[in-house]
Amino acid sequence: MGQSTSTTAKEDTGPELEYGAKTVEITRSKIKSLFLKDCIQSFKPIELLTLKQKLGLDELVAEKEIPKTQLFELLEFPYQKHDIVSDLLFKHLQFLSCFPNLSEYKSTELTDSITVAGLIKVMALLDKEKSANLFPRNSVQITLDLLFLSFTQSNSLQTKCEETKNFDEKEEISKNKENKLDSNKIFIVVQNDKTKWEYVPQVLSYDGIEINEENISANVLLNVFTFALAIMNITVEDRSNHLIHQ
Repeated sequence: MGQSTSTTAKEDTGPELEYGAKTVEITRSKIKSLFLKDCIQSFKPIELLTLKQKLGLDELVAEKEIPKTQLFELLEFPYQKHDIVSDLLFKHLQFLSCFPNLSEYKSTELTDSITVAGLIKVMALLDKEKSANLFPRNSVQITLDLLFLSFTQSNSLQTKCEETKNFDEKEEISKNKENKLDSNKIFIVVQNDKTKWEYVPQVLSYDGIEINEENISANVLLNVFTFALAIMNITVEDRSNHLIHQ
């Protein structure tokens, strides 16, 4: 998993750690698989079995693509009636699925699917109990920050992708960025053979995204209001239909 440094984690890793914590140097691809592993471990066996059955899979293969339509059908979300809201929601899910390598989202190809690995990470991040297991000290703050960033970052992706002329060019740019990013060593914090995600610099900095410098444009704010109003309307509709058909 990489070579340990000879010093314990200090101020650059956030809050003061207990004795015995250390920093370990790894690659960006490794931290992604390591976080996925911890997310999977936050699920109960019956939850993973249920998820596998719901997705109609024999095994939960990390890179298996789940179409947007299938995901919304499983969530019983009326995406056909609310296409704007469903597009917004799916962009947010795709952004969260990149965690902890959030900066890679902007070089991601726009697709109408999400991987099994991405879905598991999103579920772990948004579930109160699972998120608290990953980030015992500050899970609420991290969740709120991620939701905020999902609006600002997902809004900018569409513009970026529209400026790229063709698929071959996008593919080459994506590969170059991935290789460049993965060549950069990053650090995680380990204590008692367990990764302390809430102290990892990459998590604390949201992979270099300056949250305090993020601006909410009029377009983003409109998306937030549209999303909130539509979700509220959908909830009211569902409850009304439930009462009518009881």
